[in-house]
Amino acid sequence: MTTSYDVVVIGSGVGGMGTASRLTAAGYKVLVLEKMPIVGGRFATQEYKGFKLSTGAEALECGGALEESFQILGVPFDVRVPNPDIMYRIGEREFELPPGGGGLSRMLSFVGKPGEGDKVMAAIKRGLQWEEPSKSISLKDWVAQYTSDPDIHGFFQVFCAAIFAINAHEATAWTFIRFIKAMGGKIVHGFVPGGPSVLMDSLAKGIKDKGGDVWTKARVQRIQVEDGVVRGVTVEKAGDVVEIAARAVVSNAGPKKTVQLAGRDNFDRAYLRLMDEQLRPAPSVVVYVSSDRPLMEHQGVLMPVGARRACYILTPTILCPELAPRGRHLMVSFSAFGDSL
Repeated sequence: MTTSYDVVVIGSGVGGMGTASRLTAAGYKVLVLEKMPIVGGRFATQEYKGFKLSTGAEALECGGALEESFQILGVPFDVRVPNPDIMYRIGEREFELPPGGGGLSRMLSFVGKPGEGDKVMAAIKRGLQWEEPSKSISLKDWVAQYTSDPDIHGFFQVFCAAIFAINAHEATAWTFIRFIKAMGGKIVHGFVPGGPSVLMDSLAKGIKDKGGDVWTKARVQRIQVEDGVVRGVTVEKAGDVVEIAARAVVSNAGPKKTVQLAGRDNFDRAYLRLMDEQLRPAPSVVVYVSSDRPLMEHQGVLMPVGARRACYILTPTILCPELAPRGRHLMVSFSAFGDSL
């Protein structure tokens, strides 16, 4: 069996589905291939005793590239936005991160001893304007050049672990500055009332309605490459092997899996060395706690500065009671390991 598409996208995670939505909107005939029985990857729903648990991400970033993926296909982006959104807990005090720009500067004015946050903020402003940090220095070591205040270091640790799922001593200062520059301080979170799969299934339907296809339980065996040019993929689906011709293949399966599928001989040696030596995992631990009442009052994300492992805690059922059985609540604690290896 042989068929053809303009573009094949491997993996139906947020990256793959976002890519497919843009290509579909641009008029390309797109096929998304997913080995699991549901779409969404690390943003899908696993039901357990009446609770709708996420397979990965808990809160969505609204107003950015993800929401745009829905808008360009005319698909509803059904999320509920907490108010207030992000709160930081420092000791017995809680501070709201204000929406829009200036939130980081305000937080650093609250954290640590007077004046210490100003030193770091001045360095951040220089980094955003003209003096980016070296790619070889960690965020922790970079901040240590300006202050030794433990609360300020605790703030950057919890921020880094929550955003990147790795610690401040593992992420580079350059990555942090680039992230702040790209986001502009405008991070707004949202929760999906019916669970992540509701949103991703809606996006899959939007792709199909515009002429594309989304196959689940479809395992890619090989990316076909001839003379350095991608020709398509070989897929196993329902016991059959299908050859799919394509003008381009986009892989959302990760660098190592992509190289395995396409063959190492088809990649530059410098790229392979970079992948082999520097690609590191970003593992995390998510703990779900069921209760008969909310265990915290805050609607959105609570980030505990100074915690050893937990980098954010939230109770999505305050806004979205549909995620739990009637009369029950769900608290989620997200933590990073002490070392990502």
